[in-house]
Parts: sequence; C-alpha cells; structure tokens
Amino acid sequence: MSARQSVSVVIPTLNVAAFVRPTLESVRFADRVIVVDMFSTDETLAVCAEYPNVVVVQRKDYIFANVNHGMDLAETDWVIRLDSDEVIGDELRESVLRFLENPDPKVN
Repeated sequence: MSARQSVSVVIPTLNVAAFVRPTLESVRFADRVIVVDMFSTDETLAVCAEYPNVVVVQRKDYIFANVNHGMDLAETDWVIRLDSDEVIGDELRESVLRFLENPDPKVN
C-alpha cells in the first residue's frame, strides 16, 4: 500500500481576521493551506501566520481568478476550495482522510 495522498486547501481572503480562525483550525490536517489574500488591511496575515501549514500569497484580482491562482500553486494530489468563513466538520475531515489513505481509482 502506498503512502497517503496529499491535499491542499485554497482560501481567498480580504479582511477576514475576525472570523477566519475557525476555518484555519478546521484544515490543520491539510498538507498545505494556500491563502490568496487581496491585500487585507486588518490582522488577516497575522492570524494566518499562526498556522504552520498556511502559505499566504497576495494578489489583487477578482475572487475566482484568485482561487484559480491558488489551485495553480497547489502541488498536492488533491485540492479543496473553501471560503474564509467555512469550516470542515469532523465527519467530513475523517472522510477526506480516509479517501487520502485509500483513494478510489475511478475518482480524479
């Protein structure tokens, strides 16, 4: 059996310091979290810096272009896209981890 496949999470942000922490907590399991930030002027970058698996890229474009840019930067087998106020619950996290351990070859 091969090693677990890898996963990145892409999160677009702009001034989300007040509510992004639960999102980042919920994706601690991810190999990499790519935050594509639109030059926040609040404490968003400081909050992101608290998480060792988070990489911040600053880019000013419309939200979907920023998400696509984050996906282009992902070097993992899989990518999850989240909004900055979304949280991955325990059941979904466990399901993702099980899938990464034993991916269905029919899913790409």
